[in-house]
Amino acid sequence: MFKWKPDLLTAASSFNRAGDAYARAMRVNDAVDCWERAADASTRDGNATTAAVCLDKSAKALEREGRPESLTRIAKMFERVAEAFIRQPDVIRAAESMASAAAAAAKANNGAEADRLYSSAADLFDAKPDRAVYATKPLRAGADHLVRLGMHRSAMTLFTRLMTFYERCDQRENRCAVVLSRVVLLLHAGDDVAAGQEFDAGMRIDGFLRSREGAAADDLIAVSTPARRWPRPLCRDVRGAAWRQCGRVLPSCSARSPATLPLPAPPPAGLPLDGRRPGARGDVSTRLRVPGPQHYHPGARPQAGRGAGGR
Repeated sequence: MFKWKPDLLTAASSFNRAGDAYARAMRVNDAVDCWERAADASTRDGNATTAAVCLDKSAKALEREGRPESLTRIAKMFERVAEAFIRQPDVIRAAESMASAAAAAAKANNGAEADRLYSSAADLFDAKPDRAVYATKPLRAGADHLVRLGMHRSAMTLFTRLMTFYERCDQRENRCAVVLSRVVLLLHAGDDVAAGQEFDAGMRIDGFLRSREGAAADDLIAVSTPARRWPRPLCRDVRGAAWRQCGRVLPSCSARSPATLPLPAPPPAGLPLDGRRPGARGDVSTRLRVPGPQHYHPGARPQAGRGAGGR
């Protein structure tokens, strides 16, 4: 007698078509159920591509529906999509799906899961150095998601990895934006010395000090350092102008008040007139001079008087 075997290919095709029909009829739950069955049949049949496509349609259908209670399910579904693309293998599509899973987890306020998934997405993108351009947008959004969730340490790590992808793509302006974002996070943590060191590292980027991002970072460090001698009203004006620039590169800042960075306390006696502690920002700090309050205009960089200004 013949031994019966399930026709997995036909089953996958039938469930996939049924899911499409339910989707056209706006019956999302039924469509998702059929696509998941099609994905299971395709996986058992060894067809990773079809399984990934069906799961991707399921996740995106739930995403379009926009129900907050579905976010955890969407994240798990996108992760399954990524795993299916890895088996194919299609590393870039797997990385994009992993980033989508992370974004869903972040929207569900699951910071730990979002951090894990964004890290996995970065690992996958890193496996294809010649296609770094695909990594920049999802990972940039991921860093903002982590900042919004208050996971600043994880955001700093992701910004570091993002800098590598920007370097591969030769995107100078975005590299400057990453430096500013990291400076903001360090100042928010109250570590003005580390923020200064981050600024100095950014000086290696061609034209950083002349960029809007470099100017904003310099302004924020200046008015957030307790040694600053500027009058408090001027500090507020400068900080407000710099903070608006921060909102352009770090959207999480746009919803925050400039008051989240404390105004500097009265400076102790015996400090240099430029208001910065000697050596507080490394070797470069001794060559950086900030103009006095009477000459200062927020966002405007001096053309002379900065030893490192030409870099």
